[in-house]
Amino acid sequence: MDRKVLIASLNNIFRDFNRKKKKYSEIWLTDDDFGGLYYSGNYILNLKSAEENSTSSYRKKIEEVLSLLDEKAKEELQYISKVKIYNHTDQVAIESEGKLVYEE
Repeated sequence: MDRKVLIASLNNIFRDFNRKKKKYSEIWLTDDDFGGLYYSGNYILNLKSAEENSTSSYRKKIEEVLSLLDEKAKEELQYISKVKIYNHTDQVAIESEGKLVYEE
């Protein structure tokens, strides 16, 4: 999938998701290039929380994001290897473990 198409699709999904209550102040993709060793064609989905949360609240947020992607972005999910949620001070609060989607 072309990066621009992926961004546009995720933008639509998260715009609708974020419309009711602004949960994320920023959402962006970074290449999952394994430290510059090679380009995988996959991305890390990064989300910055709009508010301060507890650790358990971040766990709920990542579960919510993964469920949203599974429900509304099955095709896009093939290109997302990890999800990271940052707190309001730009520190990683929680991240998904391992590859989200595996296909043979």
